[in-house]
Amino acid sequence: MKQVKSFGYAIGLVLLLGVIVILSTAALMVAMLASGKGLGIVINEDLLYSMSGSLGIGVAGSLVAIYVKKKNYAGHTQEKNSFQVKSAAYYASWAFSLCSVLFYAITTFLFAHVLSLTEANVSAASIKDIPLFVEVACSICLAPIFEELLFRYGFYNLLRRRLESKSAIFLCTLVFAVIHGYSLQGFCMCLVGGLVFLLIYIRSGNIWYSIIAHMTCNLAATVMNMLEDKGVTILGIPVQYEVSGFNMVHPILIVLTSIYCIVCMVLAKKKEEG
Repeated sequence: MKQVKSFGYAIGLVLLLGVIVILSTAALMVAMLASGKGLGIVINEDLLYSMSGSLGIGVAGSLVAIYVKKKNYAGHTQEKNSFQVKSAAYYASWAFSLCSVLFYAITTFLFAHVLSLTEANVSAASIKDIPLFVEVACSICLAPIFEELLFRYGFYNLLRRRLESKSAIFLCTLVFAVIHGYSLQGFCMCLVGGLVFLLIYIRSGNIWYSIIAHMTCNLAATVMNMLEDKGVTILGIPVQYEVSGFNMVHPILIVLTSIYCIVCMVLAKKKEEG
């Protein structure tokens, strides 16, 4: 009976958060259209969806974070130390290495060469239609802050009230990936990224570490896409390119980040042993 109640609580929580996000986004979309009409401005469709979606997540994330803070539900993730720039840089570089480089290299090799799959790049066309300042404001600044507040600080801590840690981590990560609505590689990317950000939050107990790591990964993705669009190469190889529709990064970057991750694991093991 306890498991049934916990499952029902989790499903109800997912639905409630979904409704809050949808209503917030819809209200903001209507407000933007009304404002544009009143000012005689025609709002680009991609711009409308990008801004209203980001701000809708912002409203939902803020409300949930305030509720969790007020109810003191964040006790499952105790902050180990005060915020430190060195720690933030470490977590951000670790997340960048895993999510923005090694993930693309591994999944592209697996999907394109081992499984012989193909995938259309569904995000490239819409990104080009969105002004750079909106991409920076929404994708790099606002989205990481509010998504971390909504999913890691809010959703995870609410789930931990009724579920065990592993179940809460799994469900929080899955919902985060599903809500983005990306295709195969993008969905897997959100699964890995969501898990990495959550582990950073759990390990540090400080939501700012996961926010900065999230910002770093989104910034890296934006920069890599821009370099790909401009055809930037190193030693004749594009910094980022597509293989059967999947993103692949430069071999040098793969080697450097692999070495970095190995060094991090070795140092972490020595620290635990010492």
